[in-house]
Amino acid sequence: NYANLVFALQYLDSLTSMDLTHCELLTKLPDITGVPNLTELHLDYCTNLEAVPDSVGFLAKLVELRAYGCTKLKVFPSALRLASLRSLILNWCSSLQNFPAILGKMDNLKSVSIDSTGIRELPPSIGNLVGLQELSMTSCLSLKELPDNFDMLQNLINLDIEGCPQLRSFLTKLRDMGQSTLTFGNIQSLNLENCGLI
Repeated sequence: NYANLVFALQYLDSLTSMDLTHCELLTKLPDITGVPNLTELHLDYCTNLEAVPDSVGFLAKLVELRAYGCTKLKVFPSALRLASLRSLILNWCSSLQNFPAILGKMDNLKSVSIDSTGIRELPPSIGNLVGLQELSMTSCLSLKELPDNFDMLQNLINLDIEGCPQLRSFLTKLRDMGQSTLTFGNIQSLNLENCGLI
């Protein structure tokens, strides 16, 4: 139960991987500052999970953070300073409305996937993900705008915004950017399916 998990996390400072997949009775993740060596945190299909503490956003050695299918997740770290993070997956967190601020450069993060979330906007600090290569935002029906500095993601190779009909202003901006050398010069795959293009 939750009390036992809280107790255990006080004495597992050598823990490097935590897999709580399908822990359907878990409603909130306790503070995990007591596991500073954690490299993997998997929360997939914790269908009643509502909150992930801010401490997760400051795990210096965390490489992979997954919360796939956590449909009730509303509270996620408001900010991330994860120098080692390579992959962030929040697909099907349909109740999640806010994407965390990125504190400082995170050049190791290569892949972000927020498909079918309730996220409404990406923060301007998304430009700090200087190493980002893959960004998937399919079926983010509430996503209305991308920040003006979005084109700072110069290492982006794959951009998938299929099924985001409210992003028309971004698509107009993308068109108007034309042949600018500052604009997504490394993009190899761009998916704009079902974005309401005219």
